[in-house]
Amino acid sequence: MIPINPFLSAILNDMRHSTDITERARAENFLWDERGEGLRQTHYEEVINQWLDEETYRRWLRVHQDYLAMHVTIESPITFQDVNSDAGLSPKVWSDMGEDQVLMRIECLDWAVNTIKLESLATLKSALEIFTSKKPTEMVSVADAKALLTKLCESLNTSPNAVRPRFAAFAQELDEEIAGDDWPDRLRDRLGLAHYPRNGMTRWPVALMAYTVKEVREGVDRTAAPQLLTVPTPLDDMPYEIFHPAPKGMDFGRTLHLGDNRECDKLASEVLHPRFNYAANHILKIGEISAPADVTSEKLAKLRETHIFCLRWHNQDRQDFGASPTP
Repeated sequence: MIPINPFLSAILNDMRHSTDITERARAENFLWDERGEGLRQTHYEEVINQWLDEETYRRWLRVHQDYLAMHVTIESPITFQDVNSDAGLSPKVWSDMGEDQVLMRIECLDWAVNTIKLESLATLKSALEIFTSKKPTEMVSVADAKALLTKLCESLNTSPNAVRPRFAAFAQELDEEIAGDDWPDRLRDRLGLAHYPRNGMTRWPVALMAYTVKEVREGVDRTAAPQLLTVPTPLDDMPYEIFHPAPKGMDFGRTLHLGDNRECDKLASEVLHPRFNYAANHILKIGEISAPADVTSEKLAKLRETHIFCLRWHNQDRQDFGASPTP
């Protein structure tokens, strides 16, 4: 996306020449993105033009945050409106032909666990085992287990972040990551969720949610979300150095793997979809992310270098992708 606003153009130009890899990456993400161009970018700049009145990175972050609050983190996000159709997936993906595809998403449980006043994560794990196996214990019936999991889902459905677009990946690409006991850390790395855990926490409770495209389609108001599944763009969240746009010729977005991806075989397909209400049967696993990801400046630079190489390797006719344009 090439910005029209002169302040934004100057800000991004300064950022992409910064010695700070985080600032440089955030500028590259905006400039390299090809799906936010057109109507979506026009709308974005019409909104920020009202407030972006100085050439500072800090000011842009504040204005961008205000844009998200008004148009993205709301009940009917612009992410799924026709103005964002360039980022929309083909209807074949969410039609009858693709409705049985399973999506997966990691949900953080810190807020939910505190809300339902749960004393131990082990209690949730036990309830999930009883519910999925249909084998009660002397102390807990299947109905009791389902009731606790339902209470957890109700908390997730009503959390302050529930209305924001939900990031998800396709289950068939994640079999290896979810197979072992260390699935929370491996899946966190595969999906590029470097902000887990945060706020100084060393361990973070999470749930692996699994549901079909059909359940998403039937669980949302389609008149408010004509673009049911979309590819993430820099206009759908705060600037984030771990996010990385993919060439428009690729059918989906591609996650930035936080581990070794020298074989270019870890580019998980990523999508956004509207919120819908979780139920107990959507909880596949419960666990804890046990350690922060390594995203030091040096590591981040290498991760992004490998990622852009892999994107080009998978798109031989797009060797120009990632060549920064001049704003």
